[in-house]
Amino acid sequence: MAQPPVLPREYHDREQTFVKHIILRGYLQKVAYNILSAWDDFTFVDGFSGPWEARSEEFADTSFGIAIRELREVRESFRLRGKTKCLRCVFVEKEAEPFERLNGAAGGAADLHARAIHGTFEDNIPEVRRYVGSSFALTFVDPTGWSIDLSRIAPLLRQRGEVLINFMYEHFKRFVEDERPEIRASYDKPFGGLPWRKMIDEEMSNGLSKEEAILEVFKTAVKEVCGFDYVASARIRHRKLDKSHFYLVYGTRHQKGLEVFRQVERTALSAEEFFRIEAKDRAISATGQQGLFEDLPHNAEETAKVHWHEEVRKARMWSEQFIGGEAVVLFEVLARRIQQRFSVTLPELKDLLVDMKNEGLIEFDGLTGQQRKPRPGVTVRRTEKLENAVQN
Repeated sequence: MAQPPVLPREYHDREQTFVKHIILRGYLQKVAYNILSAWDDFTFVDGFSGPWEARSEEFADTSFGIAIRELREVRESFRLRGKTKCLRCVFVEKEAEPFERLNGAAGGAADLHARAIHGTFEDNIPEVRRYVGSSFALTFVDPTGWSIDLSRIAPLLRQRGEVLINFMYEHFKRFVEDERPEIRASYDKPFGGLPWRKMIDEEMSNGLSKEEAILEVFKTAVKEVCGFDYVASARIRHRKLDKSHFYLVYGTRHQKGLEVFRQVERTALSAEEFFRIEAKDRAISATGQQGLFEDLPHNAEETAKVHWHEEVRKARMWSEQFIGGEAVVLFEVLARRIQQRFSVTLPELKDLLVDMKNEGLIEFDGLTGQQRKPRPGVTVRRTEKLENAVQN
């Protein structure tokens, strides 16, 4: 049995924030190493920095504190190999009191050329773009509410880089049917001018649930408005109840980024199961009301496996329909379509396809030597058996 993860004291009753920060920390470190292996500069942009609810004096439980620590480690790793790299941070916060604390933290990170900007993220996009320049930037968009103006931040996101956006679904769904003009207008902003209500209805008519449809349309907006080639998401659940709290939506122009995002997501969401059980146990101890949490898992490791197996099952069903209708498809095309839609790692996808081959549903063209599993350049071809199954 795997060693249970430990929830740091400063994150108690903030389990979702810790899971979010596991993804941020893991992905930031990996993308910084990857970019700096080929280039000399990298920038981290935090558009809604806070700090909010920070309990650590060193800001270890904040996004900007995590960025400062991780990027220093990355820079030191390259320095030990005799390579000098330029790493920078820009933090934006509109509220005066949090900004004072943020500005102090940025002042202590002069070695990372850290800069704090007072004002709204949207209003300061021109200044942030000047600071980022031509460097690769990972932008973190984590507002306290749900209404971000996607069109106004898009000029930054269209530059060289990637994005992680916290789509606050729990907040968004509360007023999605509200007809008040001011509410409707605020709901238009995250979709960048797309006819999102019509698009959601179309997705639901194709069989998606309302939650799935809203998420898919938001991902489409991030892709089209901000110019990303691939957009995926990770679902973060309520700390006690089995419902979505928010989604971390990830945009990239590189298929390798999708693979890494799914790896980091796996680590974070596997830990999430343990933290949800701990939160439930604390609530039961405090209230004695077991019935409120009967739907929560009692074996985190096994429940996590069930969740991932279900994602693989859904990816397999989708693959059968897609390949059955396409006749032939390149493995890399199939991989990026699946990894944008389902929480499936690349090894799981390869195993899924090998199972389909063993069942006589597909064939691989382009394998060499002793290779059994598909790789980029290999063609996945449907068999008559799959074609007949899809038609029936």
